[in-house]
Amino acid sequence: MTYTPPATQQDLDRIIEERLARVRTQQPADYDEIKAKAGQTEALQARITELETTNGELTNQMQASQRTALLEDISRTKGVPADALRGSTREELETHADQIAAITKPSGPVIPGQERTPGQLGPNQTTQFLGELFN
Repeated sequence: MTYTPPATQQDLDRIIEERLARVRTQQPADYDEIKAKAGQTEALQARITELETTNGELTNQMQASQRTALLEDISRTKGVPADALRGSTREELETHADQIAAITKPSGPVIPGQERTPGQLGPNQTTQFLGELFN
């Protein structure tokens, strides 16, 4: 079979139209199924993105909660305010707590039981005895 070029523009237009008609009718048998699956894929991708965002938010919340618990633990252990502590690891926070504790260490004697409640005597046997003796 030999190729003969179209003689006129109408012949070329007719050849192009015939080819387009063949392409339109030659869609794969499962074209609609493939198109539906492509739509499902887009929906699943959107859901994955949504879940990744939620996962990131929950991870941040969990890390903040763990940091708060760590700060409270170190604050309780070292006797310094949790909001004064700076650092990103337990070691850094403990080092900073030790530095704060050294700076804020009382210069005078401390009565046992009054470290955290100055001005109030803690109950001990001597004060109870003296209270009962003079009351």
